[in-house]
Amino acid sequence: MDFLTNGRDEALKKVLEGLSALIGSAETIQHEEDILHRYAGFMIHVRELIRKLQSQPATTNSVGLLLRMETEVNKAREVIDGYKSRNRLSRPFRYRSVVSKLNQSSKEIYAVLQLLPLTEINTALNIKEAADAIIHGIESIQLKLSTNTNAILSSFDQYVSENSGNQHQTSASLGFRVARPKGIASSSVCPLPFQIQVQEEGDRPHTDSYQQLPPSSFFLCPLTGEVLEDPVSVSCDHSFEKKAIEDYFHAGQNLCPLCSKELSSSGNLELTSNSTLRNSILEWKRREERTNAERNAKKKFIDTAAKITLDNMEDTNRAIGDLHDLMIEIPSCVSAATDSSCKLVPKLAELLMNDSSENTSTVLQCLLLIARFSDENKEKIGKRGVIKCLLKHSMTEPNAVAVLLELSRNKVVAGKIEGIPYSSHILISFLDKPSSPVAEMARKVLENLTIDIKSTVMMAKFGFFTPFLVQFNSQDISDEIRAYMAEELAQIQLSETYARNLENEQLIVHLTEMLSCHFPSGKMASLKCITQFIAFNELRTCFLKNECAVPALLCLVNSKTVEEELKQKALEILILLIRRLNPAILACSLSSPQMAYKT
Repeated sequence: MDFLTNGRDEALKKVLEGLSALIGSAETIQHEEDILHRYAGFMIHVRELIRKLQSQPATTNSVGLLLRMETEVNKAREVIDGYKSRNRLSRPFRYRSVVSKLNQSSKEIYAVLQLLPLTEINTALNIKEAADAIIHGIESIQLKLSTNTNAILSSFDQYVSENSGNQHQTSASLGFRVARPKGIASSSVCPLPFQIQVQEEGDRPHTDSYQQLPPSSFFLCPLTGEVLEDPVSVSCDHSFEKKAIEDYFHAGQNLCPLCSKELSSSGNLELTSNSTLRNSILEWKRREERTNAERNAKKKFIDTAAKITLDNMEDTNRAIGDLHDLMIEIPSCVSAATDSSCKLVPKLAELLMNDSSENTSTVLQCLLLIARFSDENKEKIGKRGVIKCLLKHSMTEPNAVAVLLELSRNKVVAGKIEGIPYSSHILISFLDKPSSPVAEMARKVLENLTIDIKSTVMMAKFGFFTPFLVQFNSQDISDEIRAYMAEELAQIQLSETYARNLENEQLIVHLTEMLSCHFPSGKMASLKCITQFIAFNELRTCFLKNECAVPALLCLVNSKTVEEELKQKALEILILLIRRLNPAILACSLSSPQMAYKT
């Protein structure tokens, strides 16, 4: 079985290499042979299907089938390479030979695809339907190449007739003799009831107005060349635009334009609606609409940004409003904000720093939307000068704090905000109104910054204890710094809200440990904090849950080396606990019989 798998994989490798070479050859042909580009597009789908076989068990006939495909793929590549080697003037008249040879290779690829175990591949799409669509597409390319040949020959005939019998001279100048395919009259463009116009170089669309072809060219009707609106399948399972195939049939044509099988033996054309294909096309159209809308929005974004200038504030204010609305409607257009040709961020920063715009709030909203789009945008906005302006405007514009919050989510920019000496003080000043949205945003900004001890203490005074608790409970700070923080905490007038924010076991642990530290100021700071805490039920309960807390106070009271002031403070705390609690409950908090006896 391993031998079979290895053989299959080796054949797969050769087929994929051949398909890649074929696709590369077809894609390098100049734009006037766009049909061959589309042929390459079909081969890309074939290649993807073949790749999926690698995950399937090898079968006894898969190696032989892949060798057949490799041979035909190489033949097709040789046909296209030979076509490319021709003089460009003579290429259009070589279509006949190209069509014939590609037709043979396509039929062989068709046969191999039908025999390969593609239906066993479990993918999001129905692979069999995809394979059938690719096969139909290959056949439609054959038809289009053939009809394009006819159109070119017809145009050449017209040119010859207009030049009064100079056919020999014209043909000779091209280096070959023009030969019309058998069965096609000189006045006939195509035996089917439609015509294909050959696109001239000057008619090609510019990049700005270019609309991408469907990802799969089998979205096009083989008869009209247009995207299918009402796709139906005939008896041989090929799909066409309903009206086009009906007109074709009623014009007396009873053979399928793609495979030449009989369309009807009864005289009535039986059609089946192809809802799967219709849904795929509708989804592609929706995707294309979104893509086009985003492309147009980006272009409009850049054009609007170009109108922002300090020389004309009326147009500038209008442009800022338009930009804001555009970013809200189509957020993806924000990607153009940092485009080198746009330079929107420097312009908005300049307006902000110069206080030039009457619509500062909208400028800030634009900066907020741009900052939210990516980390790269945050760093482009987060320059020191812009941050200073945001801090300045934060006193009157809530959106300035919102921008600072967004910028602070980037570590690099957060470091720059922190590096401005007065930034923490300004942000902390918003915390005196804890219920306001600005206070909440300022609190989150401060959480994103790495701030010093003094700023942490200042935030605690405004009721924002989270950074304080993190610093106080850290193992990295010294006993002296912890004593300083405890002293500052003791001076804060606690409310019920503040007390709830301080319900922290580690805080009680460290305060208890400070009762046995080696310097009196630390012990006194701890005692002051505990005195405040036991006035609140939840904090008092939290304190008593610590088995070491009451014994530590008793040790302090009974110590012969401790200053009387500290003993007195510890005794006051014990008395307060006895008054507020049942003595039995207090006794339960003692950790040893000796402590109970002393009490």
